[in-house]
Amino acid sequence: MKNNVIILLFLLSNIHLGFTQESHYIVLQKRTSLGQTYNFNKLFPKDWIEQKWSESYRISDINFKNGEWFVLMSKKTNPKPQIYRFSPTSSVINEKLNDGYKIEDMCMVIHQNQIKRFYVFTKISNSPVKNYAYAGPANEGIGFAAIPNTLSKRVEDGWKKGYSCDRASSLTHKRKTYLAILMRKIVPKPSQIYASRTERPDDLINNKKSQGYYLSSITYDNYDEKWFIIMTKYQTPRPWVWFNLKLQQTEVDNYINEKGYVITG
Repeated sequence: MKNNVIILLFLLSNIHLGFTQESHYIVLQKRTSLGQTYNFNKLFPKDWIEQKWSESYRISDINFKNGEWFVLMSKKTNPKPQIYRFSPTSSVINEKLNDGYKIEDMCMVIHQNQIKRFYVFTKISNSPVKNYAYAGPANEGIGFAAIPNTLSKRVEDGWKKGYSCDRASSLTHKRKTYLAILMRKIVPKPSQIYASRTERPDDLINNKKSQGYYLSSITYDNYDEKWFIIMTKYQTPRPWVWFNLKLQQTEVDNYINEKGYVITG
């Protein structure tokens, strides 16, 4: 079945263990919200998620970095059924899509010293959701060079099929780095750019921001000190900022509590 979401799971060898593990970057946009709450935990916060589900919150972002879970939940006026699965098979994913679930978010996790995939599904329809999923290893290059080489092929292939890059995350384990990327159908299709930089890409980000672009994805390699970003230009851009959540939590909370921003990526 052809689908509205491309999932790219890339396996890149020989990258230093520090790759993105120490940095959890988030993007905030100025918009109205019924409320958000997030949880950092060394253990998967199952009870906390179930409690928030009962309070009309739903998972909107999830990630796993440096042995720690980050779960963001947003309150909904009409909350839809939501489930999660650890390393579901292709048949299970297709079953969920056929049951009208979309893939809300996904990430890579380390469980029992092995890399696992974690999926969050949200039911949005009583009819099958037309999603397309791609999953597989990529070995186009060694070290950080594999990232632009791989993503240039996968992302541009998604662009040609009418998809836009929505989210990206990475996880390094045993000197191998795994990337999970979601690409969605957005109508009208926005303009996107991607770039890799050795220096921190503030100039590029700020320049594109002034042109109405939004920071969809940012990845940093601590060992090679290189960055990879994807930015998206929407028809009606909203004010946004980005932070390292672990190092700038005070600023993040200030934007959320005092300035009317919400975490969007």
